[in-house]
Amino acid sequence: MSDKMESLIDKKMATTNESIETSVQDKLKDIGVTYVRWARKSCPNATELVYTGKAGGNHPEHKGGGSNYICLPNDSDNGQFQPHDTHVLFGVEYQTFYNSKLHGWLNSLGDK
Repeated sequence: MSDKMESLIDKKMATTNESIETSVQDKLKDIGVTYVRWARKSCPNATELVYTGKAGGNHPEHKGGGSNYICLPNDSDNGQFQPHDTHVLFGVEYQTFYNSKLHGWLNSLGDK
């Protein structure tokens, strides 16, 4: 009788675990991940573009600017010209060795 009860309990536990796992998998399908895809103008398959724009920030040789990038629209209004010695916003660029290429890339990203 004990073996029979143990077998029934094991089967019920397996069924319950399978039901829970299926339920969790179904819920996970509704949850997405947001990530930044730098230096690309499109999204890979099965993804959705949420925002497109350019990144700006402080010049690396200037002191006192912010350390985080700022998201800018593609069609920003640049306003009036300001002399170079004022606080300005620069476009973000990759800073790599000119002759080095990342694995799988066709060109170097130096100053791009």
